[in-house]
Amino acid sequence: MRSREHIVRYGLAVLAVVLALLVRWGLDPWLGKLLPFVTIYLAVALIAWRVGPGPASLAAALGYIGATVILGGTRVWFSDQTVGTPVGAFAFAATSGITILLFAAMHRLHLRSTVAGERMRATEERLRVASQAARMFTWETDHQRGTIWWSAGAAEIIGCREDELPNDARLAQFFMWPEDGPRSWQIFHDAVAARVTTFSLEFRSRNGERWFAVHATINYDESGEVRSVLGVTQDITARKTSEMKLAEAGNELRRERERLAVALRVGMLGVYEWRVGDTTIWWSPEVYPVYGVEPATFTPTVEAFSALVHPEDRAEMWRKTEASIADGKEFSHEYRIVKPDGEVRWIANRSHVSLDAAGKVERITGVAADVTEHHRSEAVLRASRDTLRQLVEQSPFGVYVVDADFRLIQVSRGAGKVFQNVRPLLGRDFAEVMRAIWAEPFASEVIARFKHTLTTGESYHSPSTTEHRADTHDVESYDWKIERITLPDSRFGVVCHFYDLSERQRYEQALREADRRNDEFLATLAHELRNPLAPIRSAVQMLRLKPAGDEETRWGRDVIERQVAQMSRLLDDLLDVSRITRRNLPLHLQRIAVADIVANAVETSRPVIEAQRHTLEVEPPDKSLCINGDAVRMSQVLANLLNNAAKYTPRGGQIQLRAAREGDEAVIRIIDNGIGIAPHIMPHIFEMFWQEEPAIERTRGGLGIGLSLVKSLVEKHGGRIEAHSEGRGMGSTFTVRVPALPATDSGTECPPTDTSQHFTDRRRVLVVDDMRDGAEALARLLRHMGHDVSMAFDGEEAIATAERMRPSLVLLDIGMPKMNGYEACKHIRDQDWGKPITIVALTGWGQDEDRRRSVDAGFDLHLVKPVDPAMLARVLAMTAERK
Repeated sequence: MRSREHIVRYGLAVLAVVLALLVRWGLDPWLGKLLPFVTIYLAVALIAWRVGPGPASLAAALGYIGATVILGGTRVWFSDQTVGTPVGAFAFAATSGITILLFAAMHRLHLRSTVAGERMRATEERLRVASQAARMFTWETDHQRGTIWWSAGAAEIIGCREDELPNDARLAQFFMWPEDGPRSWQIFHDAVAARVTTFSLEFRSRNGERWFAVHATINYDESGEVRSVLGVTQDITARKTSEMKLAEAGNELRRERERLAVALRVGMLGVYEWRVGDTTIWWSPEVYPVYGVEPATFTPTVEAFSALVHPEDRAEMWRKTEASIADGKEFSHEYRIVKPDGEVRWIANRSHVSLDAAGKVERITGVAADVTEHHRSEAVLRASRDTLRQLVEQSPFGVYVVDADFRLIQVSRGAGKVFQNVRPLLGRDFAEVMRAIWAEPFASEVIARFKHTLTTGESYHSPSTTEHRADTHDVESYDWKIERITLPDSRFGVVCHFYDLSERQRYEQALREADRRNDEFLATLAHELRNPLAPIRSAVQMLRLKPAGDEETRWGRDVIERQVAQMSRLLDDLLDVSRITRRNLPLHLQRIAVADIVANAVETSRPVIEAQRHTLEVEPPDKSLCINGDAVRMSQVLANLLNNAAKYTPRGGQIQLRAAREGDEAVIRIIDNGIGIAPHIMPHIFEMFWQEEPAIERTRGGLGIGLSLVKSLVEKHGGRIEAHSEGRGMGSTFTVRVPALPATDSGTECPPTDTSQHFTDRRRVLVVDDMRDGAEALARLLRHMGHDVSMAFDGEEAIATAERMRPSLVLLDIGMPKMNGYEACKHIRDQDWGKPITIVALTGWGQDEDRRRSVDAGFDLHLVKPVDPAMLARVLAMTAERK
């Protein structure tokens, strides 16, 4: 590196000489023989000043040689001596030497000045960096002029712009917190008054966010007046913040100590310390009540403490203590003590050992706590866990656990049946177990579910899963749920708890089968009972159409007619209750007038009321009062309530029916002065099959389903029914409330409900029934009404007769030999001549399924025996010839 520097320096000398010679040669036309070395001297001087004496000497020698060679001996440079003579050479050497010495001295001065300047700049830079790093600046005041000088960086440290720094020393306090400015000036004035030369103070910034420290020197003049003040201001915010935090930490430490003391007292915790080898132990005040002794009467020596420890635990307690002393490790243990009063308590002791310079245990410090209640709680908890485990094991549901490695690790006794064919079981891969038990794809679905829950924590619940087993080929059903849990190893696992639904589903299937058979029995019972009622009603109706006979004949006819009607109503109610119980009772909702359903109900119940010689008072509502309801079912509700009033009112009683709008409801009240309802009976009157009198004592008949049916029908209309009675002998009031429809216009009536009987022209009617009495009775009634009637007694005969007579109306029974009514209807409908005929199913089968099959077979209407004469008249009226 140094040789390279020499080459550069001497290279510069050679270059300077060459340039000097070229310049002199270029000036030769003007200078002629004069000053042959003028440019050489300049080059030598320049090299001596900027590079040094060595390169300058080389430049001088090369310059002389070059000038001699290039300019020749004809040039005069000094006096009359020419270049190249000895005198000329000496003169050049002397002049060059003096020049080199002079400019070399200037070179050394330049170097020293440069180094000093660089050192000063470096020192200033270090001071600047140190000031910036220390967040400090200097300032000086001139008290005679009242000015202040600020060092660089002062504005940035203070937190203002450079142009905001004041020149007036008195304005410096405006950078201080309002309370710190006057205080700082007071400190300065006190220092001046005491004639001290230095002072220090601290102040906050104007916004209170930063802290500054000032250290200043006061300069006095000969008269003792202040000439100037030179100071250093440092940003000490970080130090102040640390000091405040340290102070707060100290306060918090004191509070922690106070809280610790309180916690020790409240938690019955005591601190002790024992210097190994000493005979006494230091106890904090909280230790004494833990051991049940008093400080005034008990001295905690090693021997006295050992005597308090339960004899069965004493040796183990000292063994652990000595082991801790031997290996220098902390230890904890629990032992029993016997208090002076004989009470046995559990003590938990945790100790810390302190070692001396030799590494031996010097003292033991620890905490003692009474954990008797904890031991009792643990005992209760263990008993509870054991009880819970026994309950789980003996419960009808199953539980098993899969760990994080997807292995089956626990199976309850209730789950054993599911896994009975898998051996070995515990510790086996869960996927293998599932594929051994269940067929695909269910096995893979279960495995995927468990893995998803194990990974995401998302639980899964299937309330009913029915699948085939792969090992037993049985079909089993389960309600099962899986959840992620944390196992004792702190890893996740999946618990599955399930309930075997197989047996329950078999029971449910048996119950459904029993319900189906019950429905079939009720339908069959209704059918078998309606069949004999049909000819009886037809015969009675035929008798009514004939001229009235004697009083006894009329009485007998009326009795038969009432009992047939009662029997029909009982059958209808029984089937309706069955439908409601199965939630299978449809409503045909439409806008109906309350006045019409009141009229229908009164017409239906009037025979029962008149038979008891009751007085019925009806207050019908305005024709504009309408509801959205089923006209038949609402009429049935009111008729049942009127029949009940007639039944439970002594002969000759009074019954009132009142209907009106109350707010947004249509309200119908049926009031009687009958036997009333006892308070203890009131909660039960709407229960199914409930009756007050024992079966053997009943005098009023009935199945106990009427009011239950009424309540269900009203609720299906969105309404409610209420019963009220003051008690026995005080009569009863039943109130039906149903949502009313808003009136369309003022005075607008609802469309009338068709309740009238229809009288028709002569029709051709075919009556088909395998029960000859029923067919004969209905045929006689129709002939008496003026119609042409033919009869058939099975399906095949019905088809042949219909083809021959081409009737307007066919009244066709369903259950018949040879061919049933459904098949006969389909056959007639398939013929061109049979398409316009009105075909009505007249049967004892009245279930919803029976009506649906009638529609599918092509029937126009489905009527249930015994048919009401008014309905029969309406059917005859609708049998116009089909086109």
